[in-house]
Amino acid sequence: MTDIISLTVLEGSLASGKCTLRMTPNTETIRFLRTWRGMEIRPATFKFGESAVSYTFLGVMSDTGGALFSVPLPVTEAAVFRVKGDVLTISSPVAVEYAASSEGLVPLLRAYGERNRAKKVDTPVVGWNSWDNFNASVMERDIIANMDGIEKLPWLRKELSHIIVDDGWQTNWGEWSVNGKFPSGMDGLAKEIHRRGFKAGLWLAPLMVEPAAPLYQRTPECLLKDSRGNPYLINLGHTRTFYGLDVSVKKSQEFLRDTFRRVRDWGYDYLKLDFLYNQAGVLESGAHAADASWSTNRHVAEALSIIRDAVGKDVFILACNPLYELGDANINEARMTGDIASFWENSELALQALAARFFMLKTWMLGDPDFTIVRVPGKTWADGAERFHVQMAANREQDPNSGWRRGPAWDEEGMKFALAVVILSGGSIILGDHIPQLNERGLSYIKKALEYGRGEPGYPLDLNGKQYLPCVFRNDRLIAFFNPFPTPHVFDVPGIRAGKEIFTGDMCRDIVTVPPRAVRMFELR
Repeated sequence: MTDIISLTVLEGSLASGKCTLRMTPNTETIRFLRTWRGMEIRPATFKFGESAVSYTFLGVMSDTGGALFSVPLPVTEAAVFRVKGDVLTISSPVAVEYAASSEGLVPLLRAYGERNRAKKVDTPVVGWNSWDNFNASVMERDIIANMDGIEKLPWLRKELSHIIVDDGWQTNWGEWSVNGKFPSGMDGLAKEIHRRGFKAGLWLAPLMVEPAAPLYQRTPECLLKDSRGNPYLINLGHTRTFYGLDVSVKKSQEFLRDTFRRVRDWGYDYLKLDFLYNQAGVLESGAHAADASWSTNRHVAEALSIIRDAVGKDVFILACNPLYELGDANINEARMTGDIASFWENSELALQALAARFFMLKTWMLGDPDFTIVRVPGKTWADGAERFHVQMAANREQDPNSGWRRGPAWDEEGMKFALAVVILSGGSIILGDHIPQLNERGLSYIKKALEYGRGEPGYPLDLNGKQYLPCVFRNDRLIAFFNPFPTPHVFDVPGIRAGKEIFTGDMCRDIVTVPPRAVRMFELR
């Protein structure tokens, strides 16, 4: 077997973790597969000769084979693979492993996932979360209304176990006390959620602080600083201002400990911890900690350790914008995609994430595909008290890519595209719609997610050097043909016996034609 690339060592060695290599292709049409830190969204693949960065691993692929650079997990610091033209520079805290196969990149990645399998992978959660429909405008009455709606649907109530209150309950980020929209208090709301037989979940961004928070006003020494010693401003693309908690400071550690002991005492069983890498990542772009020896990874790892110690081992923790190289220490699930929203580009980016992380799912950790949302105006969403969607403050007519909601609003095909990624992730199913306003068609899609989701994660059948994104995925029950392109695409069925399409009931033929920006997903026979 001839490797698809030949390597010449220019400096260092793979065994040392620090080296520079020249790569010479032995075949045409080579592409690289990469991942990134946290949920950051970038294209999953790039061509040979282009410049890009990957973390933890770097895959090489063509139609004649594959190769993989990787590091064992967990590691305390990130392994960085920088490609510039035909030169690869590696900086890793541990030795780098290299493998090649004539069978392609997918078997190498799946074996890599298995070698680093966690001792225990948690069971996916089925829940409802307030964010995607209500954003930060959420009120206590919205939580009650959705619990009422769920209880009117016995099939859904039987499956759904968690009610999660997202951003909007607190006074300020960094001031984790209840605001006036929740008159029962967060402890009172948790009691009501429990009274109805659900588990109670709560969102926090534990490392982020707004300037109106007492932590900023009274103890600025708890914040990361800029080069002049002022609190370091973090831009999240929001209309508000945020600063980062300096976890190396003892007072900051006490703040985290006190905050999460209070949340535990309120009675919350599930925590969604958001913006973890956003805070710590600024240490790599100009921010300074009081203790200069504390890295990005140490900030996140220490914060999660403090939080886990405060809430105990039985609280389920979802880490959003996590650092994957830290493994599953002190968390139960990690976000594997960027934020979903009812816009087309968010659907495509979810597929990008699945392509880059499929081998991590249910091996390294349980992977959260973000919300399961099925609302489409005029199709699955009934008129009622709630508007279809709450827009960002940014003017989308001037900037259609403002905020995290990107591109044109999706149609029913775009919604099914994102739903197929949720199913193939094998992760939790967290509903994000206002349940009382979904019509029967909308509810039927939730039934499909519950029927086919939470199983074996999917893996790509066409991850090679020919196209920028793999489009055919399968698991033990399903095969999916994704068409992210703006024109119809024809797929040959790859020697697999497939039956009915799960959304339409159509039978699979030897050739599958998929409309633009759509998916067709068939049961395997």
